[in-house]
Amino acid sequence: MTKNSLFLTITAVILLTLACSSCGQQGAWDLLSNIGIDPASPEDLPTEEPVPNVPEVPNAPATGDSPILSDSWHYRMKITIPQVSTIDNLIDFPLLLKLDSSLIDYTKIEPDGSDIAFISSDETPLYHEIDGSWNPSGDSYLWIKIPTVKINDFTEFWMYYSSASKTGNLNPQEVWGNQYLGVWHLNETGPIWINSAGTENAVPSVEAPVTVPAWSGNGISVEQTHPNQGLSAGPFSAGPLTLSFWLDQGVNIGGSRLFVLGDLSLYASDANDLYIEIDRTWFPMTKKYYAANWYGVGPSWIVLTWAGTPSLSEVKLYLNGSLAASSDENIGFGWLSSPLSGNLIMANSGSGQCTPGIWDEVHLSSAVRSEDWINASWRAYNNSLLTYDIPENLP
Repeated sequence: MTKNSLFLTITAVILLTLACSSCGQQGAWDLLSNIGIDPASPEDLPTEEPVPNVPEVPNAPATGDSPILSDSWHYRMKITIPQVSTIDNLIDFPLLLKLDSSLIDYTKIEPDGSDIAFISSDETPLYHEIDGSWNPSGDSYLWIKIPTVKINDFTEFWMYYSSASKTGNLNPQEVWGNQYLGVWHLNETGPIWINSAGTENAVPSVEAPVTVPAWSGNGISVEQTHPNQGLSAGPFSAGPLTLSFWLDQGVNIGGSRLFVLGDLSLYASDANDLYIEIDRTWFPMTKKYYAANWYGVGPSWIVLTWAGTPSLSEVKLYLNGSLAASSDENIGFGWLSSPLSGNLIMANSGSGQCTPGIWDEVHLSSAVRSEDWINASWRAYNNSLLTYDIPENLP
């Protein structure tokens, strides 16, 4: 650009400014034309598009607006649940999380695990429970309530830790809010075993069992030489229901009952077959035969579901995450009363017939859990469900 053209450009800008202030936009264009500058016609100039009137979304959450995320955290770790269901999403799913020093640096967390929080991928705080005690020198077990485990996608959430404010959503009863009647982790040494889902704590049915290390933290040991050992909790009224528990049978348990609730009980025969008994006041009793040669398989996770109808065919038994039905054998004329009512008696028939072995994680709910739900729970128990990212330092 020459000095003359630069001078003319500056002059045009000054004149245009003065003209607009005194004679309007059209006068400014006339003035520029008179001095030899050919501006674009005012009609050709682009005009601003009107801003659309977009209504505000009420109560829309802002990014980072979570009360937990407002605290100062030093570390976080992403945890991923793979696609686990082929039928439907799992809603309000209690997920077992096992942590050890290979995943996190325990020295970065308070000795009691109080500075931990879990956040979903959309920054929703997640309720959690520490199963037993936080164990900085070994394995620590936590239960987290996942609002939705997705059907066709990964489900991601975050573990935040190391915060001076120690703000987390530690709330066992909320974790077990999805129709759970009783959740007994069996970590206590007695004489009371706490129900994380409600107020029906477990007490010895006659003689108290012994607390021992078990599948996740502690459990109880019921000994063959103490036939009156066992636990009782309730009363409950359930129909439909799902009952699950861990049992490591150390000796032959033939001829004993694993649990009793109203008209329903689970019985191990002398031949080590598992039977579901219906209305055992009848003789001969109505039974449904399920798993042959069950004894001797080691620790077993047993799940029994019932749809809440009088029909015996609506009762199902799962072993270690899979449906265990091999055949049916119905004997007698018993039936199921709906709902089932009474105390839940664990590891004993209630009449001096105990089931020897190590027991852990007894859960009772008033819902029929799906096979996908049961399979995902089994994989979480075996620490084969989740993937963990490397922890991140936060600014």
